[in-house]
Amino acid sequence: MSMSNSRKVALNIAVTWVVQALNLFTPLITFPWLSRCLGLEGFGNYLFVLSVTAYCVLLSDYGFNVSSTREISISRDNLSLRSKIFFETMGCKLFLITLSFIILIALTCQIEKLALLRNELFVAFFYVLGVSLTPSWYFFGIEKIVLFSVINTVLKAIFVPITVLLVKNPNDVIVALWIYATTSISICILCNSYLFFKKEIVLHKIGLSFIQKRLKNDFQLFVSFLAVGFYTSLNPALLGVVTSVQQVAIYAGTEKMIKTIESIMAMPATVLFSRVSHLSSHNRPTGIKLVNRIVLYFTVMSAVLMLIIFIYGDRLLAIIYGSEFVGATETVRIVSVIPLLGALSIAFGNLGLLNFGGKKAFTNILLCGSVLNVILMTFLGGKFGSSGAAMSLVLTTSFICISMGIAWKILSSNTLCQKSISEELI
Repeated sequence: MSMSNSRKVALNIAVTWVVQALNLFTPLITFPWLSRCLGLEGFGNYLFVLSVTAYCVLLSDYGFNVSSTREISISRDNLSLRSKIFFETMGCKLFLITLSFIILIALTCQIEKLALLRNELFVAFFYVLGVSLTPSWYFFGIEKIVLFSVINTVLKAIFVPITVLLVKNPNDVIVALWIYATTSISICILCNSYLFFKKEIVLHKIGLSFIQKRLKNDFQLFVSFLAVGFYTSLNPALLGVVTSVQQVAIYAGTEKMIKTIESIMAMPATVLFSRVSHLSSHNRPTGIKLVNRIVLYFTVMSAVLMLIIFIYGDRLLAIIYGSEFVGATETVRIVSVIPLLGALSIAFGNLGLLNFGGKKAFTNILLCGSVLNVILMTFLGGKFGSSGAAMSLVLTTSFICISMGIAWKILSSNTLCQKSISEELI
């Protein structure tokens, strides 16, 4: 990369880290306020509604945050092609949003718990609409990450005092949901307005055939991310079936802390995805070298972080969640390796396999990992409680990491070999 490009990437990574830190800090203000004002039952309903709508977001995203980012990055210098990708993606998302709303209505008619929260769910669906139609993937594709991050962070920060001012008692669950939904709608409107007013895109006609084709092409990605979302959200529920509530609480709290640290650690991969995508189309050897450099960076940084978590993780957990988690030392030490394994999996899989033609291997590995996790969680969780669940998570993540690494090694070696043969022929 040139010096100017390196500085741009460094700035994007720095800003993204700051934004991620602010996004983690915001719930530290709003959640305690909401739990106190809404009460245990109201706050529980609030979180339950958001967890239900999270599946609607998963359906409407469908993998476009990866595939469309890559396509925009490759076509960033072609306005017509960029616009075509933008409107095709938005068309698919509108179709999937409509589908998810129909499914939600059907579920509220069949499930009593959802029927009782029908109004709250319909309000929260505006959040689904906003977050699904926010073209974050476009900003990442053209590498205007700083701009998107500023818009996202400023608007979220504005709605924090609004939450404090308007949410006062247990009857304000719908008010809290309206604020949450309005935040995402505001970000959506501002981001799309910027793209139109700055003429980043021009109107482009699309048809149903294009939407059908896009959905078919991205189905493997959808299955991959659905599998990941399924097994990560299912772990506490599976553990709850085979052991006590206390063990579930220890595991869920530990997993949440570790996954948060992992997401911060792997943030450069999110920023560099569009750069690797661009290189995979224009300069594949350089792109492969960049992925391997990221792997080295993740290995060194995550190893240091792993050591810190192993020594101090239990104390951090107790500070975040309370003294009841003081006895979670064994569980924390078991999962201390997760940030390393998770970050490397992202480098091998998201950056490597998805950008260089290994989508099928990526999907198969995640599906096998999901099945393995369910089997291990059932046996180890039942026998060893939270520590067994932690073992299951580590073994599953290790399988995914090693498999992704092997698949990437084979794919990258074949790509470089083909490049050498082509140069010799020329």
